[in-house]
Amino acid sequence: MSTTRKYAIVAVVTATLLLVLFSPFLFSERTINLVMEGRQVATAERPFGKPRGDVSIHMGQSNVCSLWGGDIFHGPLLIWPLDSGHRFLCLYDYDVEDFAFVVDLSTSSSNSPTLADWPADEWTRSAFAAWATNVVLKAQGVVRLPTQTELRQASSDLARLPAGTFRKASFPCLDLGIYRFYAPIKTVLSDLREDRQL
Repeated sequence: MSTTRKYAIVAVVTATLLLVLFSPFLFSERTINLVMEGRQVATAERPFGKPRGDVSIHMGQSNVCSLWGGDIFHGPLLIWPLDSGHRFLCLYDYDVEDFAFVVDLSTSSSNSPTLADWPADEWTRSAFAAWATNVVLKAQGVVRLPTQTELRQASSDLARLPAGTFRKASFPCLDLGIYRFYAPIKTVLSDLREDRQL
């Protein structure tokens, strides 16, 4: 084998390794369009080059909410608009458990709604409420647990989505840049079930 050919092989292997190593930073999913009834109401974005950077929800030019981007074991899985974009149901992977919460832009902290009735178990409800305040970095509205009605609405909307549309609406649970792994729709619907417990 000639020296030139050896150098070419080394160059190709090196370039391939660099592409694989840096693809999570270069090709990660950065923007998710938040669509309701066929109309885009907001976008959720991560900064370029940070596959687990904080997620900002923008309505027009306004940043209405920011979520902790997490690490390999934490991060948002889904942000689903409710009520024409005045409320967002968020499903978050919090290491050992996925949990849901709502960012409600239609309510100010002075008139926040009473405690939600979900989940039924008081300990689980308290844990989810505390976790939600840990992962929301900034919000123009109130961060709270979802109501049964909101869970039913989101579950009904998501169950009707084709698989490709569901993936477009979701954040990958593992983003390698070249390939992405998403939470299955069955898992998401199970996380939103009304009889949820830890």
